[in-house]
Amino acid sequence: MHLSATSVRRERLSSQAALGLQQMYLWNKNGQNHHIGIVKSVSGGIVYTVEGNVSGRVANQSHPLDYGRIAGYGTGN
Repeated sequence: MHLSATSVRRERLSSQAALGLQQMYLWNKNGQNHHIGIVKSVSGGIVYTVEGNVSGRVANQSHPLDYGRIAGYGTGN
C-alpha cells in the first residue's frame, strides 16, 4: 500500500505513540501532514523512529513526545 503523509486525516490520528505506528509530522502552516516516521520504541518521554528522506537518506530519529511538529500516530487505515 502506498501511503502519503497528506492522505491521513488528522482526526483519525491518536495522541499515543506505540511500536509500529506511523508518526505524522506537520512541517508548514497549512495543517497537512508532510512527513512520516515509523515508531521503533518509546522510552523516557522520547519517541524513537526510523524515517526516510532525512537529508536524502533513511535515518533513525528521536523526538520528545511533546515535540510541536508531531501531528499524531496512526496506521494509515
